[in-house]
Order: sequence, then C-alpha cells, then structure tokens
Amino acid sequence: MEVQDAIQEAQSVGGLLIPKTETHFVEMMAPTAKRHIEVDGKTAYQGHKWADMLTRLPTDRRDTYVDIGAHCALWSWFLSKRFRQTIAFEAAPLHAALFRANIYDGKWVEYQDKKGFPYYCAYGEDHGSITLNECAVGEYRDTVSIECAADETGSAHVAQGAGGDKRNGHGDLITYPDIVMEALDNFHFTRVDFVKIDVEGFELPVVKGGENFFRFHKPWVIIEQKSNDTIYGDPAHAASDLLKAWGWKDERVISGDHCMSPPS
Repeated sequence: MEVQDAIQEAQSVGGLLIPKTETHFVEMMAPTAKRHIEVDGKTAYQGHKWADMLTRLPTDRRDTYVDIGAHCALWSWFLSKRFRQTIAFEAAPLHAALFRANIYDGKWVEYQDKKGFPYYCAYGEDHGSITLNECAVGEYRDTVSIECAADETGSAHVAQGAGGDKRNGHGDLITYPDIVMEALDNFHFTRVDFVKIDVEGFELPVVKGGENFFRFHKPWVIIEQKSNDTIYGDPAHAASDLLKAWGWKDERVISGDHCMSPPS
C-alpha cells in the first residue's frame, strides 16, 4: 500500500498515525491512561516496557534492534532513535505503510525481495538506518492470511483455517490474504542486539524458525506471552520456555511480556 493512501485511512494519536478504525490504542495512548508516557514529544505506547529493557541492556548492545510485529512503528519510532540500525517486520500492508508514514515522512526506497515481498529502506539523522520487511515471520516459508478486528488492529495475527478470529476486538474483521511468511534464519543479519516479538500467539513458530539467529547473535529479547499461543495448539509460554531451554533467562515479566537476557 502506498503511504499517501494509508494516510487517508489513518488518525493521529499521541503524534503517531494509526488506523482510523482503531479504538484500543486510542484508549491506551490517551493522556489519562494509567501508563501514559511521553518521550521525544510523542506518546510512547508500552514505553515503560522498552525503557525497562534499556536499563538492563549493556552499553555495547545498542547497535541493532529487530522489531517483529512492528505495527505502525509504535516501538520502532522511539527505539530507532536509540539504536544505530532498526530492522522491522510487519505483515499487514496498512500498518506497514503507516510505519513508513510515521518515520521519515514516507520517504523510503522500495525494493522487491527475491522471496516475493516488498521491503523498504530509509536513513537519516533522527532514526538512523531502518529496513522494513513487509512480511510475516514464522517457522518456515509459506503464504498466509493476516486478520484483525478493525477496532483493535494490534491483534493482527496469522489466520488459522477459514479464519474469522477477532481476538479481543469487536469491529469488522479485516483480512489481508496472500502474505509471504519467512523464517528469521532465512535472512542475513550482520548483528542483532535487541529483539521485540509481539505476534499475538504466533511467537513459538517465530522462535523455532530463528534458532540459528538466536544462538548466533544472542540478543536480549522481549517477547509477549499472554497464552494466545494456545490458540495455535501450543502450550502457554512455549516460546519463552524454548528460549530458556537455549539458555535465555527472565530478567522481569511485565504484563505478560518476558524481558530476557541471553546466555553468556
């Protein structure tokens, strides 16, 4: 989706563009919200989580941030200012276009990956070097559908079977068919220091498809584990448990997000 088309489908909340049908983020980012935080002149959704991680992250691990489930850059807008390089993954075309609109005003260069999905690159002083991959992340290469409720677009997830799962949303169902899914191990990363994974229960396939990625780069990780993984037939907390089996450990759990340090 083109950035200008996406802006027509957007509203501004806390200084960031989000889908105009969205209500959940509007509530969570309101000035009266319990966790309302302003950073760099914008409302930092879940800013208390990434801020806590930054206090734990060693100073020599501030080079490359990887955002899996990047939505409209609700984390990347802030963390791209604190890392030299950001590599983001967002499967929903509208969210990916608003990501680009929020950072560098949509001035990105588009490329077509040989795997069959677009990716975008931009560079500047404010947000450093950023690559946005418009694809899903999973255990292996495949083609999937992404769906979410219109009023709670943060619930965007890989559809199962015939689909139709709105998760916590109540609005109309939005479906994005024929989205390329790729495994982390099929990408080339020079360095990775910090990874955020928030894919609404699909975390275990992401981790499984990135075993070499995790074992080689040993990044610090914050991974959502709110039992949505059971929807896909996996045990609750299966992704964080697998990382623990590989040597990661919980430093803190904040509202279902596991903040994990890597093995030495």
